[in-house]
Amino acid sequence: SPICLTPPWTARSWACTAKAKTSCNPTWGKARKREDADKWLLADEKEKKKLAEFGSVVFINPDAEDQHALIPPGYRPGHTGRKCHIKEDGTYKVRIYELGNLEDLQGQTLDTFAPTASQKAIWLIFALALLLGLKQRQYDIGSAFCAEKCPREKYFWVDGKLATSKNQFYGSKDAPAIFNKGYVKHVEEAGYNQTRNEKGVFVKLISAILFIWIV
Repeated sequence: SPICLTPPWTARSWACTAKAKTSCNPTWGKARKREDADKWLLADEKEKKKLAEFGSVVFINPDAEDQHALIPPGYRPGHTGRKCHIKEDGTYKVRIYELGNLEDLQGQTLDTFAPTASQKAIWLIFALALLLGLKQRQYDIGSAFCAEKCPREKYFWVDGKLATSKNQFYGSKDAPAIFNKGYVKHVEEAGYNQTRNEKGVFVKLISAILFIWIV
């Protein structure tokens, strides 16, 4: 029977209700002062280790006493922030991200556009899936914005230490656009075709009655 792959956000439920939002999503400053601060610190170390493995955060010389002396001439390092969240299964998650809105582009012009599927396209596919009894699956691309190479030289501060990126980093102005280019290339190499008017929808025809949609 035909297969329809649906987006991961359609059937997702959250542990954090409106009343518990503050408790589940504290600021980094408040998270470090709570009774469960040790869990937030462990989550933070896990995030930093993951970003180091991806090459999204590469410290220039973390042991240097004068970190400002490491800044290359003509560059103004950006800054980073943290977002804290307790997942549905109780896992503590800390996301370290670049404050892209404050990034000094050194006069560069960036391509920041990344298309998404329109609401009408998503609901149309949902309707067809229900009417035709299509199979549905959901997937999540882990650390999506860290998957592609960083095409430019840039620097930013993480906990007072100077760092750069070999791979893209969350929060960067052009991270969505660069991820999208890599994603499109990947799915097209797998035999999918990008639809003409909905750039966020891909289809792969297996036979006359078997096909796969990716949204």
